[in-house]
Amino acid sequence: MKKHVFALSALLLWACNTTPPEFTPSVNFVPAPRITIYQANYEYTWKAAMAEMQRYPLSIVNREAGTITTDNIIAISDRYETPNVISNLEPRSEVKFYIDVRIRELPPVNNIPQTEVSVIKYITQLTQLGGPRPLKSDYLDEKVILYRIKRLLELERLKLERNRK
Repeated sequence: MKKHVFALSALLLWACNTTPPEFTPSVNFVPAPRITIYQANYEYTWKAAMAEMQRYPLSIVNREAGTITTDNIIAISDRYETPNVISNLEPRSEVKFYIDVRIRELPPVNNIPQTEVSVIKYITQLTQLGGPRPLKSDYLDEKVILYRIKRLLELERLKLERNRK
């Protein structure tokens, strides 16, 4: 009888210590930001970033600190949707994300203003054990946001050149 109790307790201890690798949390995981430096002043860069980020639900907009942060956005099937689209759909997964945009004015180079924009997408997934697990981004959203800010700044530059003529 003692052998069975010992074997059962050893089996339980072994089972509790072996969890699948997909559920082991990575405590030190921090997503890497995508950073781009634009040759534009802070005002134009801020306006371009706000114009791009208006398609997301925003929770923090602080112009003085140069911070734009979205609300949590829930994943629907294999694509991400904003909450206004989600209202008619059923969430199929427990994946959500938010985007953090930081804008910082840099010292001018050869009298040309410089602005740094960094974009980070934080993705989390609820595991079967109930805790959130950070996921790595594919950096597609970050690259798209930075590209659109660049295009908006180029359009603004063209408008200014036309007005000078």
